[in-house]
Amino acid sequence: MLKKLAVLCFSVPLTVLANDLTALQSKELTVFAGKSMGSDAEVSDIKKVMPRKDINELVATGININGFLCASVTDIRAMKVKSVYEVTCIAYRNGTAKKTYMVDALKGIAFEP
Repeated sequence: MLKKLAVLCFSVPLTVLANDLTALQSKELTVFAGKSMGSDAEVSDIKKVMPRKDINELVATGININGFLCASVTDIRAMKVKSVYEVTCIAYRNGTAKKTYMVDALKGIAFEP
């Protein structure tokens, strides 16, 4: 399944806004979704970077699988720690409440800060 999702890469600036993700960061976030679904995928397995919209959907799915609420991703920021991201979501469909989560992309883990 991850091979169908496959697509992303690396570079870790201090903070990166959603539209400014590098190819490596996009790949890491794709791996996050796969790992949260039980895959043993690695960044090197991702051969193509997916469109931003698809990455947001995968990240939201990974957060939901981790037991948290995320109807849609509104922002992703890379943190100083490699492969860790702060993700802001709209918690419920058609809602306005926002939730923020930390995502350890290479472990497939999301948690509340």
